[in-house]
Amino acid sequence: MKEKIIKNARKYLICFGIMAVITVIIMVSFGFFEEKSLSVKYTILSDAFSVPGMVMLLVGALIWISTTGFFDALAYGVGIIFKGFTLFKKGERFERYYEYKVRKAEKRTKGYGFILISGAIYLLIGVIFILLFLSV
Repeated sequence: MKEKIIKNARKYLICFGIMAVITVIIMVSFGFFEEKSLSVKYTILSDAFSVPGMVMLLVGALIWISTTGFFDALAYGVGIIFKGFTLFKKGERFERYYEYKVRKAEKRTKGYGFILISGAIYLLIGVIFILLFLSV
């Protein structure tokens, strides 16, 4: 049980670390530390938290959608097109879509929700700074 908690905490820390680096880069590039106006600081902070949060949220959503098998038909079709240009050995046939879907479902992994959750938390922090900017 303790190993699972440590493993999950490590995933979240890595995710938040990546977003923190992006946040600091955005803050430095917009001149947050030289700025005197509170409203401009809130604007920079909202951008610095919203951008990595939205990127991570969208990447997490794309990974989650791909683990459901949503892109299987597209990948199968593209694979068939490319396989049509290669030479087959005698007696070899194209893999049927059902066989392809079953093979992909066996290899599919779950457990990428931490990307969605950490992106949503960072985006929420960005929204809080937007609200603070609007109140100033």
